[in-house]
Amino acid sequence: YNKNSAEPFEKLFEVQRERFYRTHTYRHTTMGFIADIENMPNEFAYSRLFFERWYRPELTTLVIAGDVTPAQALSVVRKHWGGWHIGPRTDVEVPKEPGPQGPFYVHVPWTSDTLPLVTVGFFGPAFDENTTDTAAMAIIAALYFGRTSDLYKRLVVAEQKVDELEVDVPTGIDPSLFTIVARVKSLSDVQYVRDQVLQTVARARAFPVDAERLADALSFSRYSFARTLDSTERIAAVVGRYAAYRRSYRTVNDYYRTLSALTPADVLAAARRYLTDAGLVVATLSSEPLGPGFASTPQLDQIEPGPPPAESAASASRIPGGPAARTSDRSSPATTGSITTILQPSKLPQLVVKLVFAAGSAHDPAGKEGLAALTAALIANGGSTSLPIDEIEAARYPLAGSFRAATDKEMTAFTGAIHRERWQQFLELTLPQLVDPGWRDEDFRRVKERQLNELTQDLRANNEEELGKERLQTNIFRGTPYGHVSLGTVAGINAVTLEDVKAFARTMLTRANLTVGASGDVPDGMLRELNARLAELPAGLAMPKPPINPERLTGIDVEIIEKDTRATAISLGFPIEVTRSHADFAALSIARAWLGEHRASSGR
Repeated sequence: YNKNSAEPFEKLFEVQRERFYRTHTYRHTTMGFIADIENMPNEFAYSRLFFERWYRPELTTLVIAGDVTPAQALSVVRKHWGGWHIGPRTDVEVPKEPGPQGPFYVHVPWTSDTLPLVTVGFFGPAFDENTTDTAAMAIIAALYFGRTSDLYKRLVVAEQKVDELEVDVPTGIDPSLFTIVARVKSLSDVQYVRDQVLQTVARARAFPVDAERLADALSFSRYSFARTLDSTERIAAVVGRYAAYRRSYRTVNDYYRTLSALTPADVLAAARRYLTDAGLVVATLSSEPLGPGFASTPQLDQIEPGPPPAESAASASRIPGGPAARTSDRSSPATTGSITTILQPSKLPQLVVKLVFAAGSAHDPAGKEGLAALTAALIANGGSTSLPIDEIEAARYPLAGSFRAATDKEMTAFTGAIHRERWQQFLELTLPQLVDPGWRDEDFRRVKERQLNELTQDLRANNEEELGKERLQTNIFRGTPYGHVSLGTVAGINAVTLEDVKAFARTMLTRANLTVGASGDVPDGMLRELNARLAELPAGLAMPKPPINPERLTGIDVEIIEKDTRATAISLGFPIEVTRSHADFAALSIARAWLGEHRASSGR
């Protein structure tokens, strides 16, 4: 609890649920209220009762995935779990939440610096794979509040009043909250953002979704689900997640069958059933007082929803002269200079391409710290010369393809993922962002401000553990190219201009610095197309690795960062010359695990 206390989203969700629920145990988050946590030493007897009540074989589903022989696997199961006997029947009545009596409003005053947050939540349905409500709410989240929605384009891309817009879709066994979350850049815009969200809700209640937009959303759901099944471990995890409801692998199949049969009328009915004033809870968080406009919440029935939706935005299959209208006429590999390509073939239909440039934050010029990360982010989150980013994302949406950038000390990586059936449309949409970027001023301003917020809010203000680790590294490597975090510094980011970004891309993101990796059931045509388009990058010169010669400290150097939060993080370290190619790397990795590093999510 203390570790997460610096994260304002965590506190906001806790207070939102406490304000809305009256009787159901969903009133507290999974972690629980701090008073209950502090009282746990007095509840040890109850904790044993809880364990005996719920950790029982008749409530357990064991998922085994992979190349196994069922009879042998069941023999192992019986050996290790066969003695686990069903306990006495225990009827526990989880208190049912009475009908909602909203609208509700709650505010969280935050004691340290942070950007304002606003959430708009509604009492949603319980998960049910056989009725349309659960699937319809997922579609409402995607089409009205997702990255291709009109609201996202307006608040995040065009007006740039919000830097995060997300939706938490309920998947609980019992009814739970459907929540739209916005992080607002200016306190003066919080009420405006709330009202824009509520107007979008009113539109969802007033008009059916466009049939083609719904088809795009269903296509996205189908391909994005297939994208999650990219390893034996992931398959087991996905089946296990859905098996928790009915102890059956059929649950996931039934859910996606229901989803694929959705109609605009189903979506409209769900919106009118769950997006109501009675089920509404608005929660805000800020370090400064909000204006008087939050004293009352507008009634949804009194909000003008605006005109009916216009014709849907063009998807990948409907862009005139776009990807689906043509296929590549390049039939032979282009000369790509010194580009190294690593192919990891498999039978998986999900294709992943990674473009790794040997240039990272260590190559940031002095006074422009953050330039490498900003360049990569602008390429991945900006448009191409021919298409702005909102049109690219709208066209890429039904493909469920992704294009992400990550910058580390000595490398910048762009990762694209797409299903094998849609690689041509994906490359035609995505590669121009890298080889022919649009470099628009409005994209530069938006991405630059987002990077500043990642540095000052997400890292410095809201994450004590990562702040401590990053500060330790900057102290150890002070005076070297490693002497700043990959995101940069506030002064460095502020100093970067669009011309700086263009110059960095021209000199660093070159064929000489590039290594290409591809995995999955990669078609030969895809590699030819990829190589041909990457040949459009500047040839460039291979960048030498920057010299890293940290000052050798004598004695113990201690820095204390004072912050008024519950969380405390301690980071210890010193520089060593061991890299992955060093003979001692494997032994040190085992020693690190033995000393108590975080357990992996799989429990290994």
